[in-house]
Amino acid sequence: MELERLKTIVLTLLIIISLMLSGFLWNSTPELENLTPSDYVAPQPAGHKYEVTDVIRPSFLMFHTGEGKHRKAPIESAMYEKLMSRMNQWYFYNFVDTHLVKEEWEELINKRRSVEIVYNHEIPADIASELFTLRSHAEGNFRSISRILLYENEEKNAVDALLISNRNQQVIRVHTSVEPEEVENLFAPGNLAGLSEQILYRTFVDRLEDDIRTTRYAFYDPIYLPGGREKMSRYRYFYQPLTVQQVLNAMFVDASLTRQVTERDGTMIYTNGSQSVSIPSERNYLLYRHPMHEWEKAQGERPNYEALSSALSFINQHGGWIGRYYLESVDDVNFVNRENTVAYRFRQYIGTYPLFSGDGPDLNTISARVSGGNVSELYYPMRQLDLYFERIPVTVVSGTELMKWLENKGINKHQVGSIELGLYTRSIYDFIEMKPCWVVYLKDKEPLYVEADVAGFGK
Repeated sequence: MELERLKTIVLTLLIIISLMLSGFLWNSTPELENLTPSDYVAPQPAGHKYEVTDVIRPSFLMFHTGEGKHRKAPIESAMYEKLMSRMNQWYFYNFVDTHLVKEEWEELINKRRSVEIVYNHEIPADIASELFTLRSHAEGNFRSISRILLYENEEKNAVDALLISNRNQQVIRVHTSVEPEEVENLFAPGNLAGLSEQILYRTFVDRLEDDIRTTRYAFYDPIYLPGGREKMSRYRYFYQPLTVQQVLNAMFVDASLTRQVTERDGTMIYTNGSQSVSIPSERNYLLYRHPMHEWEKAQGERPNYEALSSALSFINQHGGWIGRYYLESVDDVNFVNRENTVAYRFRQYIGTYPLFSGDGPDLNTISARVSGGNVSELYYPMRQLDLYFERIPVTVVSGTELMKWLENKGINKHQVGSIELGLYTRSIYDFIEMKPCWVVYLKDKEPLYVEADVAGFGK
């Protein structure tokens, strides 16, 4: 009886204590710290950020003196920069399709003072409007340009221009806002003194039209080569390799959420389910893919400009530009069907010279494919040039010597698309060797890389 009473008392006390503790918990608010989700901090890019006007620049300027002589201002030279600083102030208007016969071209090139602005790729009309102002042009006729020829119209005391498209073999004559005095000042002896004289390897190409009414017209598509031997340098550069973790942090929002697969050839593939990054066993470049973007369609009014801006923005946010790059080519551009994928290739420069390599992947380029305004594929080198530790002056063969070499090889002028002087790169141990070379682009064939140094020419 007493035991039952004791159990009842203990149970009652436990119930009372439980109610009291429940009351305390119900009426008291604990001082807890507010937990907020941590913000994602993007990794610092390894390189620079570029805009459209940073990567689209002429390959060179050609000053035709009117005496049958031609002088070249290479990229980043003082004369080049002088003209480029004024270019964004120009505007073109009154667009008229035109055709010229050989005599008219020769008059402009050899007997008048004119300035030729040469790009090594086609610039679509909606991107050209970012470089200079275009007024009242017909969208259906003006599709793209690759060269601009400025010349003085003496009858009207004005400066006109020819907008030339190599791809379409199209010539459009326009009026410009450039003053005749501005062109005259460019040809002052002091401005031309340091520019190398050029010779014409090829002047005209066969026209695409079969229409008998247009066969008398000529299309001016020149290849310029130096008239004499020039001075260049041979370099040896240190470089910094980018680590796998660096590129993963740059390409993925959270690299820790990726899984890795290693293929038989040693290629490592990292994926988060929607995107992937492939790195070969040599770890010298990466290939980024986002397959879902390949099916997207462009919706904007300026598809080419928007696609290029998208490519630049993506690279700016995913590693940046690890060197000085310029746009080299635009492939698969369809100016009517906006659904097509556009491929851009950017080439690295050292000073005024582009970098090339012939064997294996070209580690001197960055390539991006854009579909529907988004990057679906990116090729990106995993190395960054550091400082050069050796620089040796060399003499480069003249254009005449190169022309003779090509002739001995059985290569005629009509087989050649273009010729460019640059630096050929080769990795040796922990440095990169750069030698002057001629790059001869052949139609429907792989380019030829010809050593340009007099000591090793033609090897």
